[in-house]
Amino acid sequence: RRAALFGDGGDVAGLCRAGVAALRIMEDHMARRRLDGATWFVGDAPGIVDVMLFPSFALSRDWVSHDRGAGHEFHPALRRWARAVRGLPGFVTMPGIPDYN
Repeated sequence: RRAALFGDGGDVAGLCRAGVAALRIMEDHMARRRLDGATWFVGDAPGIVDVMLFPSFALSRDWVSHDRGAGHEFHPALRRWARAVRGLPGFVTMPGIPDYN
């Protein structure tokens, strides 16, 4: 994200490919969890994994390529999960986090 936003060098294309691959893994995992009736990445309640991964997904819109099938609209399981995270009591939105209605 830093390389994409601030242009500080590095293999931005390679980093984006790796990020898209990670989003696909996350999407597949949450789609399987949904089939099992689960809402969260691990267990039956929100946990540290959800807290750690939420900003990565939410802010990925800054660098994902929508024309290559990597935008948030191509990750319905992650969007559903993100709505659940946003619905947690006490959740406070930081700047840049989109609303997943």
